[in-house]
Amino acid sequence: MNGVDPFDFSHFEDQLAQRHQQRRENLILRFFKQAVPNAVKSQEAGREICDQVDFVSIIVPGSKDEVIEKVGEAQKKRFAPQYEHWRKTQEQPPEGQPLDRVPWLNVAQIRELQYLNIKTLEQLAGLSDTAIQHIGMGGRDLRARAQAYIEAGKGTAELSRYMVRISELERENASLRDDIKAVNARYEALLKKSQEESLSPLSPPPQPSVPAVDITALIRAEVAKALKGD
Repeated sequence: MNGVDPFDFSHFEDQLAQRHQQRRENLILRFFKQAVPNAVKSQEAGREICDQVDFVSIIVPGSKDEVIEKVGEAQKKRFAPQYEHWRKTQEQPPEGQPLDRVPWLNVAQIRELQYLNIKTLEQLAGLSDTAIQHIGMGGRDLRARAQAYIEAGKGTAELSRYMVRISELERENASLRDDIKAVNARYEALLKKSQEESLSPLSPPPQPSVPAVDITALIRAEVAKALKGD
């Protein structure tokens, strides 16, 4: 049985408890997706890129207050049946740059494109010639502008990466300069200390040099004296 207890009904008991709790709360729930900017993807693309994130609106009957929460593990567990039903039945929006976040599109253009099931800038830039015909006059210009906007973003992203790398190198160079200054200061301090110690009056005076003695000459002199009878 793969270690599963056939008499363990705790999972079903938890589900039943959740349903009873939701009935007692009698909450009004509304799940929805919201475009949330993704900083990493936006930096890589050089333009705003959004992720579609799940949120839930919670209203207590009789209250005017509405609580908006991002759907996390707690919400998925608390509202499991409603969330699963909504997730399976709702349309999955594509990721990318939503049309309402494209600065050069007006409201009328956005509505027209959304009516044709074009939701993102990427979808507009990738339209086929056949699909462009459904837009009508100006469709090709919109597609060309979308493609140019994406390409410009790539150039901006590349420039941004270069600027980040330059900033990193500048910080590394500044750190190296600080290290070199610290080493030079340490060297100067040691050199000064060494010079002060060499001139200190407590240091022993220099010893006079002892002249070298020619032993052979001394012996010859002694022998000469002995021969003379001195």
